[in-house]
Amino acid sequence: MDKLSLKNLMFYAHHGCLDFEQKDGGWYRIDMDCFLDLTDAGQSDDLSKTVNYGALYSIVKRQMAVPSKLIENVARRILDEVKEGFPAIEHCSLTVTKINPPFEGEPLDYMGAEASVTLEF
Repeated sequence: MDKLSLKNLMFYAHHGCLDFEQKDGGWYRIDMDCFLDLTDAGQSDDLSKTVNYGALYSIVKRQMAVPSKLIENVARRILDEVKEGFPAIEHCSLTVTKINPPFEGEPLDYMGAEASVTLEF
């Protein structure tokens, strides 16, 4: 099984349960790994034999533009659209990371909320 990866895609979006999160927005990072057989693409050097990275990026961008209360909902919508649009993908793992979520406490080197969803297609 081969893997196509999109890593560290950054989006400013309006997700969250709190009013100010929906209004003001914040930064999110997306990491995606799609598993499929790329033998034909590797042998033919033909884009039509693989999944276009740009098309995957467009799905993520489109879904990130739709406000949601939960990042789990965002992840599910992205994966559902990937599944519908690319039947050659057999397995896909996605992480949506909320950068600097509302959090009371001491400053940390890193703060994030992650939702990881893996679908077996």
